[in-house]
Amino acid sequence: MKKLLLCLIPLLLFCGCSTKTLSEEEKIDISATIENPMKVSIIKSAMESDSKLTRAQIIFNRMPENFIDIHSIDRSGEDGKYITAAMLVGSLSLWNPSNPDNCNIALKSLLNSPTVEKGYTNNTESFVKERMMQNEKYPYLAKAYFDGANKENNYSIGEPISLTVEEFSKDSEESTIYGTKLNIEKLNFKVNDSIRTVSFYQDPVDGVWYVWSDSYSSLLADIQ
Repeated sequence: MKKLLLCLIPLLLFCGCSTKTLSEEEKIDISATIENPMKVSIIKSAMESDSKLTRAQIIFNRMPENFIDIHSIDRSGEDGKYITAAMLVGSLSLWNPSNPDNCNIALKSLLNSPTVEKGYTNNTESFVKERMMQNEKYPYLAKAYFDGANKENNYSIGEPISLTVEEFSKDSEESTIYGTKLNIEKLNFKVNDSIRTVSFYQDPVDGVWYVWSDSYSSLLADIQ
């Protein structure tokens, strides 16, 4: 694992995943990633409102500390859409004004797929920055989606660290805008008393799940 991660870091940076070269002060600390790798597990259950729909609780062994944590998680397979949903929130939790690169690199890996090669653009980076800085909500915005976090406890994340998403519908929407049929599936995130919906798809080329288009932007709306 250590050798794999140490080889992966320069490769990701060389391939242009970063939007800029990190300064000495901005370089990431990968010690936690190597010694205590990021892991997630899933508990699924039927929703009370509709037993055909699934509720998924994604449990983190720890909070992500850098983009390598996000890259290290397998997002393929039947549960990939739930894991991608969790990694989306995990990526947003990395954003801070002094070093937005960890978040941007992580988001790029969630939005760019073999079929949709330009899901992440410069506009994406600018939009995320704008929304994070508006009302200075970046310290708590992503935390608000975790289980147990609310305005009463100042959006403190409880133990175990987890977030819960619910299927919007069993029926997927088909898109051929990129010349390949993609089945778009929606998941609901709960924050305070509101619901935010994000769309996901499994790319037929690599079997990995990705965030569809700019649907991620619903998570960046203001919260109480």
